Amino acid sequence: MKVETYQEVYHGSHEQGLKYLEPRKGTHRKEWLHAAKRIAQAALYIRKGSVGGDFGCSKWEAPKTKQSIFLERFSGAFDQLYDGAKGSIYILPGETFISNEMCFDQEVISESKVMPKKEIVINNSKEYILGLEKKGDVIIYLYPNRPESIPMDDEDIVMKTVIWARQFGEDEIDRLGKYQPGLVSRVRKIYHNQELLISSFQKWLIDFPSYKEFILAALSKDFQELKDKGI
Repeated sequence: MKVETYQEVYHGSHEQGLKYLEPRKGTHRKEWLHAAKRIAQAALYIRKGSVGGDFGCSKWEAPKTKQSIFLERFSGAFDQLYDGAKGSIYILPGETFISNEMCFDQEVISESKVMPKKEIVINNSKEYILGLEKKGDVIIYLYPNRPESIPMDDEDIVMKTVIWARQFGEDEIDRLGKYQPGLVSRVRKIYHNQELLISSFQKWLIDFPSYKEFILAALSKDFQELKDKGI
């Protein structure tokens, strides 16, 4: 199997003037330095505060066009994240970066300390991202607009929350309630009912092919009792 190599990758940060970037422990509980394969994707990580992560917005890359896509999950989330946010995009040498099964397609990781090749200073993320949209590098869907691939009932958020609740604790369901209170009862109903868990995982594997590896990894590591039932 051919291992993909990278000449350079891109890291978006609210910190400016960094001479080195170092791995940090994140949600995967590993010390990794994260970067994007394309500059537009890195720009979407220069933000202020939070709108609940995936509960307030979704970011991904169109597989055919390689355009970065931003989806607003509730009205005003885009401005809350980006209007007035400052930071930098660091262009990094790509030699130590790899993809693995815990990464999204547009993401790479390194376990090494890295010196940037160049820094692009961003004074207002919203303006910078809107500029990328005009160039065709980014597609922005403001609420309630969304592409056909995203379900109108937000079942993808339900799926992620059920998995994260098992991985990180049921506080994830409470966190969902701060941003998407209408989804909490659905999540709890599935999470506490094994028959619903089984049927939901079967449905998610069909409905969300782009999350197949994420779902299968969760079944293998966190929902072993369901995998033993033949999912």
